[in-house]
Amino acid sequence: MNRKASILLLLITATLAGCATSPIPKGYTGPKATITDSLTTRSSSQVGIFMVSRVNGKMIHTTSQATASANQGMGMGYVFTKVVSREVPAQKLSLRIEGLTQSASDFQALFAKNYTVSGDVQLDARPGAIYVVKGELNARRQAVWIEDSSTGKIVTPVIEKK
Repeated sequence: MNRKASILLLLITATLAGCATSPIPKGYTGPKATITDSLTTRSSSQVGIFMVSRVNGKMIHTTSQATASANQGMGMGYVFTKVVSREVPAQKLSLRIEGLTQSASDFQALFAKNYTVSGDVQLDARPGAIYVVKGELNARRQAVWIEDSSTGKIVTPVIEKK
């Protein structure tokens, strides 16, 4: 990568990182739960990502961003995937959840089957609980939801594209 491209990548990364905030409010000392994004490999150059992108209206770091950063400059395929897991306050939360297909390059995205679905849900997060964002992305169904990882039970409404 040449020097100009490296500087541009550094500036973009710094700008995006400045947009994301911690889902734990400053000074919060109460109980916590964990929410983990998930990822499925669709091909060597495309993944399906199910993630939380906002907690109580605030943007947070996502698996989409982490995977894109990890593969910057790696060519036309996904070499690394980075699934983000984050602690959240164990309380009633307003979450933006998303399901999307992500290609390793913009060129590949032009010719791939691309799906997206997103919406806002409420989660009453229990102390110590671990939740996983799951979904489906295919021609028949684009849906995203959150499950309790210990039971597999869906704990939020299913957001489905009609």
